[in-house]
Amino acid sequence: MKRSFAEWVTDSGWKAAACVFLSAWLALILPFALWLPGAMVVLVALVASPVSSGYALALAGAALLGLLMPATGLWTAVLLATALLVPQYLIGRMLARGASMTVCFQFAALAALGMLVVVYGVIADPPGVWRPMLEQLAQSLDRFAATMSNASSGHRLDEQQIVDASAAHLWGAVGWLLLLNTMVSAMAGQYWAQRKGFKPIEGSSFGELSAGRTLTLVCVGCAGFAAWFTAGLGADGLMVLGGVFVLQGLSVLHAALLAWGFRGAPMGFGYAAAFLALLLVSWAVPAVALAVEVLLFLTGFLDNWWPLRTRFAKQAV
Repeated sequence: MKRSFAEWVTDSGWKAAACVFLSAWLALILPFALWLPGAMVVLVALVASPVSSGYALALAGAALLGLLMPATGLWTAVLLATALLVPQYLIGRMLARGASMTVCFQFAALAALGMLVVVYGVIADPPGVWRPMLEQLAQSLDRFAATMSNASSGHRLDEQQIVDASAAHLWGAVGWLLLLNTMVSAMAGQYWAQRKGFKPIEGSSFGELSAGRTLTLVCVGCAGFAAWFTAGLGADGLMVLGGVFVLQGLSVLHAALLAWGFRGAPMGFGYAAAFLALLLVSWAVPAVALAVEVLLFLTGFLDNWWPLRTRFAKQAV
């Protein structure tokens, strides 16, 4: 009988340790692979393994530190390793203690918002943290500025304008990307663990994710705050919550496809094809990507008040 990846990894301590270390290495050399070490930490938290989740966290953290420090320095490496591993470790422990993935999703969203509160409470000039890095990219940003020219007046944004505009919203983007990375790690780790017998409770599949009404009210508050102050904590918080409801919108779409009978490889290939098509179309018409994001956001937001998944399930019967 063919063994699953989770069964093979957790056969022995050396396999688990080697895979944890390898996942940290691959995370830094493969595109879109930053979720790998966090997924390994979640996996060993959910299944019987010779390597504990705490040991996996320490090993993956040491590997990331060793790989990042030569390029970033000690404290930046520590912050990156912490952001890429600690939320996943906590979610793994929560899932192991019987929490649903929906609860973990809400926890991750609140943690991302909490990070922004700390940043704006501790750092005197949060956007200023990013300016040196962005100024080093001034040459590339200058080429980008050509695409932002005003066709009627010929006005062209200068490099400093672009740096300031980017820095003003970069904390929100970082918070959203960390949240997304955390949830991808958690879902992948749980999927692997299920192959070895882990049984998640109701509300743990991707098609069941829900931010809840409390976060929708927080989103409305952030929108009002961002309308009053065009940049700052409210705008960055709104960016994170916008990503939360986009992810919930994707969850609703996934649930609808399941209700309509799509499964397995066809669904996976369909997702890949749709993603590639969206990238190509958005490259030519950027408004298409924005329209898709807005549609997913509205779907996820409204699902907290009018359960759309239930409606799709009834239509499919």
